[in-house]
Amino acid sequence: MADSSSGFWLVHSVPRFPKATGNVYQYAPSGEKYGQSAMCLSLSLESLTNVVLKNFLVARPFPYALHIAFESSKLGKALKKYEEKQWSSDPWSILNLKVGSKSVMSLYKHPKTSEDIYFKLAQLTNQNVRTETWLRPPGNPMKSNCDHPGTEVENIKRVQLTFQHRKLEASFKSYKDHSKWAVSRISSYGCVGDLNRAESQTHRGGGVTCIMDSNVWNLFFEITQVVEKCPDDKDPP
Repeated sequence: MADSSSGFWLVHSVPRFPKATGNVYQYAPSGEKYGQSAMCLSLSLESLTNVVLKNFLVARPFPYALHIAFESSKLGKALKKYEEKQWSSDPWSILNLKVGSKSVMSLYKHPKTSEDIYFKLAQLTNQNVRTETWLRPPGNPMKSNCDHPGTEVENIKRVQLTFQHRKLEASFKSYKDHSKWAVSRISSYGCVGDLNRAESQTHRGGGVTCIMDSNVWNLFFEITQVVEKCPDDKDPP
């Protein structure tokens, strides 16, 4: 969503959200039962244009609602390509952005790129990563990938949230968590995406967007309670 000067990009896991019609904001009932994730990035028009041209045209998400107010602008022309499904044949899109002083990197894949995007993320960042995704069958959920030391991908099996102001705690398994996020094991990458670690998802377009921020990284790391660990992983928990 954007006006004539800037806009925002919302990466999230909530099914059928936002609604295409209606003037009143309402959170989707489809996102109330299970855990969800979202990352909202305020971006310049140039950055939003690149998101459309490089990420969307590669991943091919379904445009269920679209309104282009400034068709003659670069963003408007990019959205027109998206509306007309002028897709890219590139297997991957790697896009580096700046949000204020923070570095943001997004990785998106073509539907025919039959690879685990989180392993590609580990290779791209040269990091071991932990992932929290929807591991409920069907779809053949993947086990942790321990075959490549230095770029291992581990499944988070349970998270624990603490709400200090209300003195509440919540702990739940990945079966109850529809969110899709990843965190590097040693440096400050925190990522939110739209694909699960499942064999069925290797045949879908989609991506993951990461921000290099120690606060975000710490928050993701702190809520991780149980991990399907690789043998060489000595990090907590």
